[in-house]
Amino acid sequence: MTFGRASVYLDAGHDVIDATFLRDGDTWYRFSANAQGGGGRGSGVGEHILIERGAAIDAPDFTTVRVDVGHPELTRGEGPAVFSDAEGTTHYLLIDEFLGRGYQLFRTADVASGDWEHVSNAQLPPGARHGSVISISLDEYTMLKELT
Repeated sequence: MTFGRASVYLDAGHDVIDATFLRDGDTWYRFSANAQGGGGRGSGVGEHILIERGAAIDAPDFTTVRVDVGHPELTRGEGPAVFSDAEGTTHYLLIDEFLGRGYQLFRTADVASGDWEHVSNAQLPPGARHGSVISISLDEYTMLKELT
């Protein structure tokens, strides 16, 4: 891998923050918080997560899968963190309902559908906000549990 000078990755003509990616087969999915909905601050439209798909992480031709994931379950959302289960059959999306309940969990078996179910009874650490999810082995889990 080589690195070059910093450059703008995405200029959509409006605010875009917190982009993160999930690869599913040969397709890349980009999740971001942005103003695409254009409903204006406080309208609830465009204040949630946008999902797009493309052939590569740096493809110039991402297309919209869904605007406003998390609406109407959340008042607003940013800081998406997306991951799959160990089998790759269920995908999870954490959305930070900032100025509200913090991270909320959503799931789907089909990222391409754009349909995400809010897992309203998920128990997350109090105050959980923008973050990442990493896989750990059973041995690592056991070691971490012994520390608590």
